[in-house]
This record gives sequence, structure tokens and C-alpha cells, in this order.
Amino acid sequence: MKENELRIGNYVNHIDRIVRITELMNYRAFVDGDGVNIKYDELFPIEITEKLLKELGFTQIAYPIGYVFKYEKEIDLDGNKGLVIYGKKTNGFNYIEISMINIDNGKETHFKTFDKVFYFHQLQNFYYITTQKELEFELSTTPT
Repeated sequence: MKENELRIGNYVNHIDRIVRITELMNYRAFVDGDGVNIKYDELFPIEITEKLLKELGFTQIAYPIGYVFKYEKEIDLDGNKGLVIYGKKTNGFNYIEISMINIDNGKETHFKTFDKVFYFHQLQNFYYITTQKELEFELSTTPT
């Protein structure tokens, strides 16, 4: 991975476990737990899967034509009520679209969207940039 993709608090794969970035340095990152610094090329992104979304507290809901899944998570942020994730498959390649939404009388209004997200750290970064809060969750320490 590249340093400019990451921020403190991101979760990534290292060998056979998931680690949390605690400090970013030239060519290396410190992670929770063991105080060891790891070269960026030894860190790998966590792919977003339906299993991971469920683990993060998202609820699966009916999805529109052209998508392979849709998940939603309620949040309360200054009147904005939700985070929606759509799964897409284009030419056999999976990715997701993330939207912050406001739900009013059952109608969704999308006000911020990030297209072509592949990895968990990208979801964390979108959430943080949009809300100025960390995405709260319980995550297993082994890759899914």
C-alpha cells in the first residue's frame, strides 16, 4: 500500500491479521498491539464484502436494477440519517458506491457519493471526511 492512501485509524491486513494504523512515517506505519513498524509494501487493503458490511452493522435491503446488493446503516449527523452502500458488478469486477443520504418521508436524497470504492480503508476515509467522526464498529482480527 502507499502512505498517501492511509490515515491514522485505518484498518489493513498484515500477514494473517487485521491491524489498525496508529502512526504514519516515511516508508513505514506503526500499528496497534505490538509497537512494531511495518513497511507499507507489507500492508494490504481489506476488501469490502457483504460479510464485512454485516459485521459493521449494515442492514441488507432491496436493491435497484443494475446492482448486486444494497446495504444501509442509520447514523444521526445534523439531520442526515444514513449511509447507503450499493454493490455493483461491471465486466466481472466488483466495487461499491457509497452515499450519505437524508431520508424524509421515505424518500432518499443523496448528498455525497463516492464511486468505485474497493477497500475498507476507503470506506473509513469517506466516512471520516464526510462526518468528521470515526466509523464505529466491532471487527474480527482475521481477514474475511
